[in-house]
Order: sequence, then structure tokens, then C-alpha cells
Amino acid sequence: MSYERLYKSFKKFIDQDEHFTEAEQQQILTSFENKYNRNIFRLSIILLIWSIFGITIDSFIIGGSLIATIMQGLSWKYLWPTVIFSIVNFIIKSLFVRWYFNNEIPLKEIALAGIPYLGSATLIAYLVKNDQLYGAGLQHYLKYLRRRGVQFIYTLFTQQTKNRSL
Repeated sequence: MSYERLYKSFKKFIDQDEHFTEAEQQQILTSFENKYNRNIFRLSIILLIWSIFGITIDSFIIGGSLIATIMQGLSWKYLWPTVIFSIVNFIIKSLFVRWYFNNEIPLKEIALAGIPYLGSATLIAYLVKNDQLYGAGLQHYLKYLRRRGVQFIYTLFTQQTKNRSL
């Protein structure tokens, strides 16, 4: 994955963002040059992509479970795929975060990072606690990327639906 395009995108986003003053924008961009903050940025992007795929997979599994439950009656066997996916996702994400930071962050934070949907945000908040302005800029950028990612997936599925109906 080429991060240079994402670095440029982040810099441009912050530079043009009206959410921050010019002095704050410069401080965020200066903080971004720090190697530790770049590692946090890369981890944030990885976890964002991870969560978008996780949500998509979860939606299909939960949707399939609901349909099976409605058609066949309530049974644990239809819920097991969701439970198994959630547990495996938690374990793999926690191990990845532990590896990414070479065991330099507390086990509690690693465990929190594995929690689906919320874990990434708590980990990022922990990692940027010493530079909250950079954290605010990063969160603002991630929200922007998340909207774009969800919009892309929505467009992808609606185009496939339209193509099938033709």
C-alpha cells in the first residue's frame, strides 16, 4: 500500500479544512512530520479499512442469520457465524496491533483495540493523548475517509443491482 498518496491527501485536507485555524493547521502538519505520528496515521488507515470490511462482512453474516432465523425458527446454529467472526476478528486485530507496536503499548489498550467498531477509536485516542490537536485533525480526516469508503461500497452495490435488473 502506498502511503505517499494518503500523506498528501491528509496534508491537503488539513490545509484546506475550515474546522481549524491556520495556526492549528500548521501545528497539525508539523506534528504529522513526527515518525511516531506517521505510524499512528498508518495504523489508523489500516484499522479504518479493516473496520469497513468488517462491517460489510458482519452485515452479510447478520443478514443471513436473520433470514435463516425467520425462515427456519430461532436457533443458535444461525448465530454461530456472527459469534465466530467477531471472536476471530477480535483476536486477529489485537495480535496485529500488538505486532505493529512491538509490544510497546499496554495489554489493556491492545485488548480495547480488538473490540469491533469502537476499539480502533479508543486506541487512537490513547496513542494521541499527548498531542490532542493532531488527534482531532486525524479523527476529522478519518471521518472524511469513512464517509468516502461507505459511499464507495454503497455505489458499488447499487451499480451491481442496477446491472442485474437490466
